[in-house]
Amino acid sequence: MARKQSYRTLIAALATAISLVAQPAPAPPLAASIHALIAHSPVAASAYWGIEIADASTGAPIFRLNHDNFFVPASNTKLFSTALTLSRLGPRFRIETTLQSAQPPDPEGTLASDLILKGAGDPSLKTADLDALAAQLAERGIHRITGSIIGDDTLFLAEPYNPGWSIDDAVEGYGAPISALTLNDNSITLHVNAAVPTFEPPVPLLMIENQIQTDEMAHARIHYDRLPGSQTLRLWGITHSDTPDPQISLGVDDPARYAALTLMDSLQRHGIEVTGKADVRHSFPGEKFDPPPANIVLARHESLPLIEDLRVTDKSSQNLHAETYLRLVSTQKEGQGSRAAGLAELHAFLEKAAIDQRLYSLHDASGLSRLNVVTPHAIVELLVYMAKSANDENFVTMLPIGGIDGTLENRMKTKRLKGRIIAKTGSLTHVTALSGYVLRRKGKRYAFSILVNNYNGPATDIRTVIDKICNVLVD
Repeated sequence: MARKQSYRTLIAALATAISLVAQPAPAPPLAASIHALIAHSPVAASAYWGIEIADASTGAPIFRLNHDNFFVPASNTKLFSTALTLSRLGPRFRIETTLQSAQPPDPEGTLASDLILKGAGDPSLKTADLDALAAQLAERGIHRITGSIIGDDTLFLAEPYNPGWSIDDAVEGYGAPISALTLNDNSITLHVNAAVPTFEPPVPLLMIENQIQTDEMAHARIHYDRLPGSQTLRLWGITHSDTPDPQISLGVDDPARYAALTLMDSLQRHGIEVTGKADVRHSFPGEKFDPPPANIVLARHESLPLIEDLRVTDKSSQNLHAETYLRLVSTQKEGQGSRAAGLAELHAFLEKAAIDQRLYSLHDASGLSRLNVVTPHAIVELLVYMAKSANDENFVTMLPIGGIDGTLENRMKTKRLKGRIIAKTGSLTHVTALSGYVLRRKGKRYAFSILVNNYNGPATDIRTVIDKICNVLVD
């Protein structure tokens, strides 16, 4: 009898052991999973990581790693500046750009005074909008202008670049100068044809020193360079006759002049003769700012509602637009926009959000500045604040959606992740960031910030680990 009982006990023990083997191992705790993912990648393991994950509705922490330490946030800075803009100006705010003059045209259709293109801080203005303004003048019967065409950007203080930007940023379209009169993102497109490179729009801003050669046997690659302040663009390299012409986006040095020249071209194409020249009106630091005279408005262009361009700003990570809005917000109180006044408004906004000023030091609105430092905790506090605010829905629609659009369109495309990560990316050399919201499969929403600095290897390795962390968070 004892033997029979022992046999039964053995069988039961074996059955229990088999059942344990057959069951999948329980998922490791969140902290263990995150640490394992970081440790598994040599590039990630030697980097400096800051992470905070919290309940978006309460702010209760879920996971923290170096959450109160400082990191360069790159374009995660835009979370702060675009939240400020949305909160202060509202989603339906519109910006009106005008053509003005000191006197009306005479009965014969001659405008015998300067035509002023008055910048109002619209970062979305395009060449087609200037064409529409020129068409309005033609429809009024104006066919001749004897004064100058003036690009006026005095609404903002003339501070085209921010402290902490790299010297080579200004050459590229992504580092275009800041101005109250913005056109085509203050950049110009160069079509690199080996024989005759051309600009679009065709305005005379730069001289080209072309040393490009055509060699069907050599590796095709185009190089370009422009020294700061120089009006000469150097091109060199190799191209092939059967390959499409490369296109290069270049920042322009003086956006107001660029806009005035482009408007002059539009006026002439609409049959309006211009005998004057293109000129500019700036307001420099240290100069007394006098409100502009009450000129006659001859033509108007109204922007789309603000929320539409804020989506462009965050989803495509548009640096210039973020910088423009920081200054535009400050005009509501100061009358004139400036970097200092905009940052003061940002500080006041974050103070209202109960975000301790000791947790951040921001020097621009876009994140191009290497002087910016924030903690993951500060970013999560901002995300939780916006989630509780009346602007929650609009704010969420401004951010890239994993696997669907913006800078996350080609990431997180799996069925498990697609559409569940709504977050702002950030990227500089040795800096990768992702902060936003996780729509969990069980319905709860997390706010999270992942900031990674000081890695020495491909940024794709860091992004892969970040995406795997997000994959863990959705359950």
